[in-house]
Amino acid sequence: MLKGIEISMKKKNLSFDIFNGMILTMALLIFGCSVLFFFLAKSPERKHYLLFCINQSGMMLVALISPYILKKKMKITLPKTLQTSFILFCFLGLILGDIFDFYARYPHWDSILHTFSGILLAEFGFYIVKQIDEAVHIPFKADPIFICVIVVLVSLSIGALWEIGEFLSDEFLGTNTQQYMASTKGSIVGSQDIPLVGHDALNDTMKDLILDLLGAILVSIQAYIVLKKEQVKKHLTK
Repeated sequence: MLKGIEISMKKKNLSFDIFNGMILTMALLIFGCSVLFFFLAKSPERKHYLLFCINQSGMMLVALISPYILKKKMKITLPKTLQTSFILFCFLGLILGDIFDFYARYPHWDSILHTFSGILLAEFGFYIVKQIDEAVHIPFKADPIFICVIVVLVSLSIGALWEIGEFLSDEFLGTNTQQYMASTKGSIVGSQDIPLVGHDALNDTMKDLILDLLGAILVSIQAYIVLKKEQVKKHLTK
């Protein structure tokens, strides 16, 4: 049985390494080609697009090494499932969404990713709570509902910080990450694109925050049930 578990773990690690390797190769190729063509490009619009590709693929490379930095510098080892989910989220957003323009091609791409981010942030929050619990060897006395509310609020706060980042990107880099353009949902803005006016310009930001919240709530409901069962089990074994 132990040998079977060991083989299963090795297969899981191998799959994770292959997945990481494929995304790393793609990100490096995009980064390298974008840098090369940036120096060859003539038009300002082309240079702007290639600079955007360099930035997004660079962020993807940072995302790929961030779990190893957390492990080395902060002694935090994320589970393979959480690492895979995080890298997949970054790939879907930074590479497919931004560089391959999935935001413009598929209208609901942004909504799917924001729901995913709410789930991912909440899962990460509960993992950190569990790690603190194990590190200090003091069982949490807080009500599970209180822990869930805190994790939801932290997830929503990070979602709000993300929206601030998108606003700053749109303001200073001329992107369309908050999708304030009526003529396109893509991240790159052209000279002929038309902006939304009034209340409509707020729709994307508010929708994203609501989806972040819903994703976090879904995870918290599941976590609440698990935490409540654990509390009851500990109480019965006393």
